[in-house]
Amino acid sequence: MKASSRIWLATMAIAALVAQSAWAGAPGGPANLRVNRRAVPRDVQRRAAQLLEDVRGTEGAPGWETAQLGEEVYAFYRPDVRGVAYYEFAVAPAGFIVVATGAHDYPIPHWSFTGKSIASQLLQGAVAKGKTASRLYKLDALSYAAETADGGLASQLGNLPMRLEGLHASMIGKVRSADSDAAEAAGGEVEAARRGRLSRYSDLRTADLEIAPWASFSEMKANYSRSFGVLAESLRQEAAASWRSEKAEREHGRALRPGQDNVVALLGAHPTVSTYGAGAAKVSVAARERRGLPPVLVVRPAADSARATTFGVTVSYRGGSSENITFFVPDRNFAAASSWGPWTYYWAGSSGHQRDYYQFTVDGCASGCGATAWAMLFGWADHQANLGNSYWAARWGLYRSGGGYGADADAPASQDAGIRAITLEIRDYIGTFCASGQGATTPWDMSDADQYLSGRTGATLDTHYNSVGISESRLREYARNAIRDRGTPAIIGTGWLEHYPLAWGYGWQSQETWTGTEYNRWFYVNNGWSGTSGDGWVSASTWYAGEIYP
Repeated sequence: MKASSRIWLATMAIAALVAQSAWAGAPGGPANLRVNRRAVPRDVQRRAAQLLEDVRGTEGAPGWETAQLGEEVYAFYRPDVRGVAYYEFAVAPAGFIVVATGAHDYPIPHWSFTGKSIASQLLQGAVAKGKTASRLYKLDALSYAAETADGGLASQLGNLPMRLEGLHASMIGKVRSADSDAAEAAGGEVEAARRGRLSRYSDLRTADLEIAPWASFSEMKANYSRSFGVLAESLRQEAAASWRSEKAEREHGRALRPGQDNVVALLGAHPTVSTYGAGAAKVSVAARERRGLPPVLVVRPAADSARATTFGVTVSYRGGSSENITFFVPDRNFAAASSWGPWTYYWAGSSGHQRDYYQFTVDGCASGCGATAWAMLFGWADHQANLGNSYWAARWGLYRSGGGYGADADAPASQDAGIRAITLEIRDYIGTFCASGQGATTPWDMSDADQYLSGRTGATLDTHYNSVGISESRLREYARNAIRDRGTPAIIGTGWLEHYPLAWGYGWQSQETWTGTEYNRWFYVNNGWSGTSGDGWVSASTWYAGEIYP
């Protein structure tokens, strides 16, 4: 592990342990917004509980070594999805897990091991405005809102998606046919050796695309499907592989790795287990009680099974509830299915290297996430030069005193007048415009941030994008390669052409299924919301990649 990762692990572990519990910080939440965890569908509970077990003790979730799910969860809606679209589980001592209820999104699209839950932040925001939330929404990847009883906006976290006109379904097919996911093979992700200076991907750019504000929150909800339907369908197609994996598990059983302890999250206290089926005699199965932690099921198949087999486990809990879990054990010659492999992580420095900047009001409008993202990336690289990072040492001057063109200075960790100055300068270069009080920037204008570099440094930037907001694997790879190969963060695009966070971590794992190799991929992002409350893991889908080179 890199020294920077070790520093980050220690820093974040301490932060998580001292963080205020997400559950303790949710005042003003009406009872109808909360759902007892036992009333949440079992498959949704298991996804949250299993993620917690899978990342417990890994470098992807420092501070979660003794973490547990809270007993209550919050229901989130999306205007185009019938019923509850997501459940958010608060995690103690800190963090949250957002789980989708169906194929409209990735099974787990957003989670974090730090900060307060999304619901608690929304409810606190509503209280601060003297409003009461009656319903919570997840509008896209990193856009959340609380609604009042009369349909108004009580509070929000992240920008609200703006009205999009001119998208049509054929755009998805063009991207899917041109997109290459074959560069990633079972056993590891391989290099995608593609790079272009200031490249502007305009194959799908259309003069018909219009980005405009909504008259109200109610108008946005009423027209959600019409405005964002193409992008929502693209997301559904992206997430389909993950749901196929879940379907295969239901039909054939949960795949196990022979000769290894396979840990399965359990959903109740004081479990007892019994096995059934032909393969039960060839496996070791036990419910493991753990002090201060929920119990887990530990299943260990024989190391060298003569043939593939299935078996089941009945788990009975105190209080009378029970569940049956089916398992599949492949033989030594059957590679069609296996459980998820270990996580692989890459980091661009540590948490202490991040520049915690945020948007501010300019003439009644937010300064914009695009300018904030570039300011954080430029500030990060400048700080690396000041730290003596050999890759960036020659690029001092990315940030200069007061944000101008004078003496060299170390870019501050937190926003000050100098950072506001460079944010405004970048904002002008990239043509950020005001829409419903929010600062919006088109992906094809983001590359004009290179004007900021002129007269300050020899560094260069590189941009790649899909101009209509459809995610592509090549764009994920640009951002991934910046983090993995150059130890440098990259700007990505999330949601419905809505947000530019700064990705500085990347994690992936693979699984063999009956339909081929499946991947879980995540970016760890600094959202530009100032501090760790906005940091977290999001699905590694992006329609934009912005990089900086020394």
